[in-house]
Amino acid sequence: MKKLLKLYTGRFVWISLAIVLQLAWTFLVLYFLSSHYAPVSAFLTLVSVLILIPIMERPARPEVKMAWAIPILLFPIFGGILYLMSGASRPRKKMRRALAEQKERAMQYLPDGKAAIEEIRAANPADAGQFVYLTAHGYPCFHGKSAQLYESGEQAFPAMLEALESAEKFIFIEYFIINRGKMWDTMLEIIERKVAAGVQVKIIYDDVGSMRGLPHAYDKVLEKKGIACIRFNPYRPVYSMIMNNRDHRKFLIVDGKVGFTGGINVADEYINEEQRFGYWKDNAVRIEGDAVRGMTLSFLQMWNACAKQNAVDPAAYLVPMTETSIGQGYVIPYADAPVDAEYLAENVYLNIINNATKYLYIATPYLIIDSQMMTALSLAAKRGVDVRIILPEIPDKKIVNQVTKSHYAELLESGIRIYQYTPGFIHDKCLVCDDKIATVGTINLDYRSLYLHYENGCVFYGGDIVARVRTNMEQTFGVSRRITQVNKRQGLLISRIYYALIRLLAPVM
Repeated sequence: MKKLLKLYTGRFVWISLAIVLQLAWTFLVLYFLSSHYAPVSAFLTLVSVLILIPIMERPARPEVKMAWAIPILLFPIFGGILYLMSGASRPRKKMRRALAEQKERAMQYLPDGKAAIEEIRAANPADAGQFVYLTAHGYPCFHGKSAQLYESGEQAFPAMLEALESAEKFIFIEYFIINRGKMWDTMLEIIERKVAAGVQVKIIYDDVGSMRGLPHAYDKVLEKKGIACIRFNPYRPVYSMIMNNRDHRKFLIVDGKVGFTGGINVADEYINEEQRFGYWKDNAVRIEGDAVRGMTLSFLQMWNACAKQNAVDPAAYLVPMTETSIGQGYVIPYADAPVDAEYLAENVYLNIINNATKYLYIATPYLIIDSQMMTALSLAAKRGVDVRIILPEIPDKKIVNQVTKSHYAELLESGIRIYQYTPGFIHDKCLVCDDKIATVGTINLDYRSLYLHYENGCVFYGGDIVARVRTNMEQTFGVSRRITQVNKRQGLLISRIYYALIRLLAPVM
């Protein structure tokens, strides 16, 4: 009863209600005016049609443009308002400029990556292209020192606490979701002790992602404890209706020596202390060595781009590089942001898919992809690659899951194997290919992760971790249900129309 009362009296509910009322009031006023005054109706229709011009000119996928064009043309007033309030969103010019400046500044602290690329090229020329691409966009190769895969939140959590306890100089934390509960309370107790001992702590959390589990202006609460904090893109219904671009990144970095990332957020469902959708299957990766420098700089780029008076010198948080190959393969920590037309996260996936020759295993909670990604996956299967995709049996978002399932028929027809994780919800975001390359990170195979959100991940080439990612995938196949067929014509006409519609509008969900 207490949880139910908390849900319906929380900040998320009231702010969402305020937005709905604001939208409804705006729509009703404009509808009334357009119904009673022909010039107003004509003007609003003209404005909505004119909105289509920048939509068509935007550097966006054709599916995204079409998904916005349909509601605007069918419902000019509503579609136009909706687009201006959400679909037209891009990070503010100030943010785009600041992040670009910080990324340029970080380049001086990174290796050029050329030596690692030549080593990869000498071993397998076809594989070097991925690393040339990432290096050209500011994410060079590092020799691997140590990389540990955690196959669940319960496995990762003790390692995260151990890393926090080891902190001597600084702790950086950046998560889409931080919710109060056992996980965060335990971490916070260690953090407070470390602050008292003189350790610097900087935290970034996304305001929308953390809305259900944190009180309003929780950043001020942390600052009173001596913790520097940024609440990313605060949710303000009256003043800030454009809320699409969220910070979906996940970092825990300690002293520039140890870094964690993966699908795990800081909330009890991620360590299965709370279960809403069956067992929550997730993963995380812990890296050491020179590659942590890449993570540290990605965090500081975001920090300095958002900070007003608290920008810092990255050099103060970097440890000396070893510059030696230790024989553990290569790792590239990378990040993506919706500040340009370079869809880096999607291109990382496409490069791997297009070069696969033996097998390609993917785990993702959502599969809402464009024609380019669909074609790449289908062609891989048709040229003989064993393509397998793991998705949830129990969804956390029903409509999104229905859009995901709308792709099944086409995927199955091309020879792709689809599995649904039966114990509950799988939140892994990882890929492994040909026993050579693997990715672990925050990036879902959906439009929001690929085009709208700030994301991050790690590409691993060689080393033991690639085999561990494959083993984890194979174990997951064993507790998943294989989908062998779907009836595309099943159900009433209205149901088929519904599924066709949500598939068409998927890019704007």
